[in-house]
Amino acid sequence: MDYKYFKSFKVESHPFETFMPKIPKAAIVGTFPTHKSNRNFEWYYSGEGNRFWDVMAAVLECKFRHRENEPAKEERQAAMEKNGIVLTDMVKTCYRQDTLSQDHHLYPITLINLIDLLNNNPTIDTVVFTSRTRVIGALGLFETSLHQINMPIPEMTTQNGGMIEGWLPLGSREISLLVPYSPSKTLAEKGFVPTSRLIQMYR
Repeated sequence: MDYKYFKSFKVESHPFETFMPKIPKAAIVGTFPTHKSNRNFEWYYSGEGNRFWDVMAAVLECKFRHRENEPAKEERQAAMEKNGIVLTDMVKTCYRQDTLSQDHHLYPITLINLIDLLNNNPTIDTVVFTSRTRVIGALGLFETSLHQINMPIPEMTTQNGGMIEGWLPLGSREISLLVPYSPSKTLAEKGFVPTSRLIQMYR
């Protein structure tokens, strides 16, 4: 991948295609992949210390035998296909500061059109955002994308267990919007959200 450097920032395009199973039921939406130097395999949520796939293994009651390289990617794709789970990110291109990967080190240039994705796949009834920070997280970027196409922002409420929930009216259907805590390495290091709690939220 070619990068264009500007001081400590580089323009980076999303390295992965949206993963779309044959019969999509739910979409999991993140922000942008971790830096290449931090990936254990070339796919979503492959950064060292990210708990996403540990959570998915528990939620989907499957076991991932591989943690690196192409075999790790292939078995995770198979699990997403089997369970009808779409994987995508809100950011298509961004400025990345150095090799950092936290949301506040990423400056979006272009966003995906999640509404088009949902309109084109009417079997999707649930969207899960993997980061909740307003403006810069997946949820905040989704709200920004709605502003760009003059759509109303759904009302979101925080439940007792910490889950943020809302509904997106879209044509004749309503799509459930869910925002659990992030499975990121940062929250794990702070000890703020144990993996057991994440598993409960992602169920």
